Amino acid sequence: MLERDLATPILRIAACPRLDCTLFSSWQVPFSAEAGTHPKSGGFDPTRLQGLTLSPIGQSWPKPLTRRRSPRIQAPLGFGPLGFHRLKSRWARVGERIEFAAFRLVAAGIAALPLETASNLSGRCWRLVAPHLKRQRRALDNLALAYPDMTADERRRVASAMWDNLGRTFAEFFHIPQIIAEGRIAFEPPLERFEAIAAGGPCVVCGGHLGNFELLAYSGVRLGMPFAGVYQNLSNPLVDKWLLEKRAPLYPGGLYGKSTATARALLRVAREGGYPAFFVDLRAGNGVRVPFFGRPASSLTFPAVIARTTGIPIYVGRVLRRPGVRFTIDVAPVEVPRTADREADIRVATANIQARFEQFVREAPEQWMWAHRRWD
Repeated sequence: MLERDLATPILRIAACPRLDCTLFSSWQVPFSAEAGTHPKSGGFDPTRLQGLTLSPIGQSWPKPLTRRRSPRIQAPLGFGPLGFHRLKSRWARVGERIEFAAFRLVAAGIAALPLETASNLSGRCWRLVAPHLKRQRRALDNLALAYPDMTADERRRVASAMWDNLGRTFAEFFHIPQIIAEGRIAFEPPLERFEAIAAGGPCVVCGGHLGNFELLAYSGVRLGMPFAGVYQNLSNPLVDKWLLEKRAPLYPGGLYGKSTATARALLRVAREGGYPAFFVDLRAGNGVRVPFFGRPASSLTFPAVIARTTGIPIYVGRVLRRPGVRFTIDVAPVEVPRTADREADIRVATANIQARFEQFVREAPEQWMWAHRRWD
């Protein structure tokens, strides 16, 4: 999910990496009758995902410590520094409500449109508006780093197509139940390979902001591998809560806020036979620098840490956009070395993850989100 420089809540929510949900795990959660039947017990009904909110069973969200607060005397509103901060906080809450109302209005309008119309219209709007925003310069600079031989005109063409893809992804989010129900998502290679992966037991799944990345979690739902996502809260808590509720049906393993407790929880899930997964194409402040498009990029190590610690495999997945609001999901295995040098193994596995995802991006550069910080 862009920041303030994108001018509107709509662009800020859909294009920022934090939309991101960054993904997946926990095998322990059975599908409820309201959500649709588990594939292994009678078939999955995607039409019943609409409006459903699931919570992780046996995996509670990390909760902050609370303590009883003693009564205190509050200054009258507008009196002194305390009153000023109270007034500022009140106006902030008003602003959040206004922003949320505007977002809900746009969401309702998009949801009321036919799927193809909504996707086409949103893509055109983003293609028209986004190139005039600050993130356009970052996208062009990143393209120049990754493709030094690409002409300036070609970089602008790829960036324009990227904004079109992000705009379509934003609109399609409000039509996900329809996309699933109408069978617009295909598995490539054939579904049998994915079923073999599911039958092989727990694994770490890594995704990225490529194509309609919101749909990657559907592969877990379809194959009976309930993912649990890691997400970063949006600045507006009302929008954040609403989006979490809409995403919950695709993450029956639960959605966890970024924290130290979440890292421990996902490691425990993996040890207990779960399916942790992550978006790995974002800049990681405390990651290791490994090659990505030939340049060192700070990358998330936790997927490699989990795989190296528990012995489970890693797969990198992608969702590619096809004509007519259709999509294909593909996955590829990643080698995880297991030598006497644990830290070296983690670094090599992290580099292998990035190399595999780079190959995916090179096959469809116009569908990757070039506008976020990756190398700086």
